[in-house]
Amino acid sequence: TGPKMRMEAVAVAAAQLSEDDVDGDPVSGDDDEDPIADVVSAAAPPPDDGYCGKIDIEADLAPTTSSTAPVEKSITGIVITNNSYRPIKPMERILEAYSSAKGRTEHGEGVFAETIGENGVGLKQGCAVLTDLSFVMMRDGTKISMGIIAAGLQSREGVRLPSFEFESEASNEEALRREMIHVFGVKYRDTVGECVKAYGNGSPSVGIARLVRHFRVLMQADGWGDEERVFRVVLHGIKKNSKAADDVDDDDDDDNDDEGEEEQGGGDDSVIATETVEETVEALAHSRAVELMEEVRKELPRHYIHVPSDFRVTVDGRSIDFEFWQRRLVEMTDFFQYIDPNTPVSSQKQDWKYPKDRKGAYPLRIFCGFDPTRGLGDRSCRLIIYSRHSGRLVLEENDARALLGLSAGSSEFAQGLTVLVDDMHGHLPLNPTKQDVAFGEQSNGNVHKKNLYTWIGAITYLYYNLHYTKGYGKSKRALTEGVTLHENLLADTVNNTKSLDSSEFTNYDKIEWKYIKSSGNIRCGNLNAVQKHDGADTLFRFDYTINAETNRGARRTATATTPRGTGRPRKKRKIGEVSRDGIADGDGGNLGQPMHLSDLTAPGSSLQAALQAGFQSQNDSPPRSNRRVLAGAPVSYAEDDYQDYKALYEDAKASYEELKEKYLKKKEYKAIARKLYSEKNALEAQVEELQEQVEGLRKRNKLLEGHATISQDDGEPIKEEEADDVSSEGMGQCDI
Repeated sequence: TGPKMRMEAVAVAAAQLSEDDVDGDPVSGDDDEDPIADVVSAAAPPPDDGYCGKIDIEADLAPTTSSTAPVEKSITGIVITNNSYRPIKPMERILEAYSSAKGRTEHGEGVFAETIGENGVGLKQGCAVLTDLSFVMMRDGTKISMGIIAAGLQSREGVRLPSFEFESEASNEEALRREMIHVFGVKYRDTVGECVKAYGNGSPSVGIARLVRHFRVLMQADGWGDEERVFRVVLHGIKKNSKAADDVDDDDDDDNDDEGEEEQGGGDDSVIATETVEETVEALAHSRAVELMEEVRKELPRHYIHVPSDFRVTVDGRSIDFEFWQRRLVEMTDFFQYIDPNTPVSSQKQDWKYPKDRKGAYPLRIFCGFDPTRGLGDRSCRLIIYSRHSGRLVLEENDARALLGLSAGSSEFAQGLTVLVDDMHGHLPLNPTKQDVAFGEQSNGNVHKKNLYTWIGAITYLYYNLHYTKGYGKSKRALTEGVTLHENLLADTVNNTKSLDSSEFTNYDKIEWKYIKSSGNIRCGNLNAVQKHDGADTLFRFDYTINAETNRGARRTATATTPRGTGRPRKKRKIGEVSRDGIADGDGGNLGQPMHLSDLTAPGSSLQAALQAGFQSQNDSPPRSNRRVLAGAPVSYAEDDYQDYKALYEDAKASYEELKEKYLKKKEYKAIARKLYSEKNALEAQVEELQEQVEGLRKRNKLLEGHATISQDDGEPIKEEEADDVSSEGMGQCDI
């Protein structure tokens, strides 16, 4: 069970429990059996009474059975709890093994993507991947029920997923405990009772007490008791997640078998060994549960992109924030494109660019950006597809360049390029486990797949070249540096980032698409005509001016230092043009001598290139007695020339440092000015507010003075505490 599979399993066992759990209508048309997905859809739109969806993932604690355990309470697994606004299906329906209420028979082949999957396949698969023993609990009002998913109950005769509807109410713990003793200790003692016994670490009474405690938590007024419907999954004894651990355990088992053959009994030593094994099992269960919760805490935010901001998700008591990509991608940009799943783009229909009005066409939102956190070996174009209302991750391609029709050689379309596809309305066909896109389930699946990836590739190609070609002048090094510069800024991102749906990211218009028949790709016809509109919620942007001069100099140096012997004919150079070894003459030859100081401003030369050529030829120059001819005039090489070059270089360097210092000071002054200007505006606002308060007090005092001598009906003067009432009445009639 790899990390991705474990994450999917937790997600499925975790909040969803739903196509089965939170769907009141078995054929209501809800889009998935996804964990958080259905809990989110159950909570949205939020009703007027302030209902809030909640998911809690926490440790399942049990009192330790060892006298020398290193912790007071051992963690035997994890508990996942969520509420539901809509009625939850009966437990028997949730644990049905085969029947499907969302198959193609009722909805037809063409809309298979809308509602797919065997009934509850997600819940059962998630539990089976993570553990060999799970308890599924539900409270609907005061009615409670429970189901068991256990590997020990399965046999060749068929799948067994027992469920129980308890007659006792959750609030009556003693009655519930007695009923469980009868069911698990007497009636089903040899089957389901063994599962409860295992949950109690070998004690049926401890197992029943733990189950009763879970139902007590679901009834507590300060927790889940305020919810009308609650769903809980208890995952007991998290499995290993590495082959190495299996090998170690196998070796240990072999050793134990050998020892058993040699020794029978063992007296006190065998008792000590048994206690040690129990402690080891407890420690392993503890560490695996902690490890899994930490893995979920880190990975869950990137697996869902449409969880509402008022939807509470906690893992081990820590709140989870789902604004993941907004705080990570540099130059985050969104594109909208309609996808026609029926007609190939290559047919060149009149409206192929914007097939909005075609039958079956659906909108797709595509986000592009550069991820600065990805390492050197993981910077190729990554494609991540999210689907359904919760925005669940269903497909991730670490290198999608070939899939999208992009150049897969060298470092093109790399630099941490990340493409997010948002299929929020659920038009993509998914497999039952929702870990891939299943185009094969559609009659026109090949056309749908080709059109989808062709358009995603077109948008990716446009986005990359807007920064690589138009922004950084086709310098991959500059683009890479521009991305990595933002790596240290991610930690400083503000916590009040907007959700994906409410954010306004950078976008482009004036895009003229054209179809290239030879390659079957779509490309932008005129890159320079594309107009950019900066989004207020795009947190990280490139500064194309940084390293621009260095990049141009690097390109000139790379051109000037092209090695010989490549077999290609050398381009003739003009007189005064700098080559690798010195000055080229008009016939393409090389004079082997540097230019004179007076020729530094000749066309085609630069100070840096001239200095480099001069210093190189200094080392390779012939004796001083030899003479060359440049443009018909004799030029001699002398030590003074070298000193002139050196002095010129030092002067240029000093000027550069001076200009750099001035620039940094100017930049600092501008920042200070902006800050002072903001403070000035704030102070002016405070002054205006105080002036209004002073004016109000002045008018109030004036009214009080005017009423000071007013007498009541009996002729007595107004008391001090009554003056405020009179003044208030007077102020109500005054035109202030």
